[in-house]
Amino acid sequence: MNAGIYRAAAALALLFTGAAQLQGTAERVQASASAGHAVTIHIKEVNDKYGFHPTKLSVKAGTKVTWVNNSDAPHTVTGMGGWKYSSKTFSEDQKVSKVFKKAGTYHYLCSIHPYMKATIVVKKGQ
Repeated sequence: MNAGIYRAAAALALLFTGAAQLQGTAERVQASASAGHAVTIHIKEVNDKYGFHPTKLSVKAGTKVTWVNNSDAPHTVTGMGGWKYSSKTFSEDQKVSKVFKKAGTYHYLCSIHPYMKATIVVKKGQ
């Protein structure tokens, strides 16, 4: 009987792990599929940590990216590395937008919560 319980527990663990992986994949695919015109990145709190959702985004050049603050804290979008972009600080339910005209990889963070990091890959538009 214990073997049956262990098999059931293992099956449930695989089911939940697979669902979490599928959810992450769906989020990335949706972000890529929306590329070309306008895409929204949400800032929200998950497990007591703020974050950009999705954290990785692939778009075509010319896409307008809008960050929407769905959390209760102020945030920024601040470029890292060679990207010299810094948004205004925006509070709950506020948003900032930027049109990405040039192909490249753009890493950014929130200057108020520097553990919040994300990346946008811009591909040549066609």
